[in-house]
Amino acid sequence: RTPLSPMISPLVVTLYAAALVPAASSPLYEVDWDVIDLESWDGVKLRVRAGFPKLSGGSEERFPMVLMANSWSVPNVEYVAKQLQWAEAGYVVVEYDARGWWSSEGTIDLAGPSDMKDQ
Repeated sequence: RTPLSPMISPLVVTLYAAALVPAASSPLYEVDWDVIDLESWDGVKLRVRAGFPKLSGGSEERFPMVLMANSWSVPNVEYVAKQLQWAEAGYVVVEYDARGWWSSEGTIDLAGPSDMKDQ
């Protein structure tokens, strides 16, 4: 048997912890959204969507971040409601389409060496 703990990635732990954020009755922050094509280590462009809590004038506030990859079953719209909830609660939310999926370039690598370097 293989112990479970070495198999748990920091991403999974981050997503689990962030999922525990309760829904706010009213948003704490307004959110700015951005979509970019980020160049990976080998020149492949990965589509990235990010939600940033808006800062009030002159604020130097820092926010924790949730980083997540796309689902295999549905394009980037699958987690929109949850991402908005996290961003309104004060998290920077970053989701990317893994290589070969949806709006990203490249060939699907199914968590292979290229995908691991992308993270």
